[in-house]
Amino acid sequence: MDHRTALAEAVRLYKAGEDDAAHEIVQSIDSPIGSYLHGILHRAEGDYSNARYWFVRSNGLPRQLGIDADALTRELQAQSGVPTPDLSKRLAEELDAVLLFSQEV
Repeated sequence: MDHRTALAEAVRLYKAGEDDAAHEIVQSIDSPIGSYLHGILHRAEGDYSNARYWFVRSNGLPRQLGIDADALTRELQAQSGVPTPDLSKRLAEELDAVLLFSQEV
């Protein structure tokens, strides 16, 4: 599976509620965008410290996409891991940004 297809499949699986399958795919994507998506998945699990690790490995890619992944992580953590509708919307925007970026690379 090529890089773009792997990213798209991981996002599709995540949105379909197949978190483990998405996580398995994203582990094989060794790139800043793969690391960013890996961080998103860990954050969605409530594993904030692991999410931050993967965001660091993304080499600032979220900021290049106009997303403050660390701020969103702090907001989610403050909500005790229960996203508000606004945070859920921002997560969806984040996933869409990953897909858009992967199509441009």
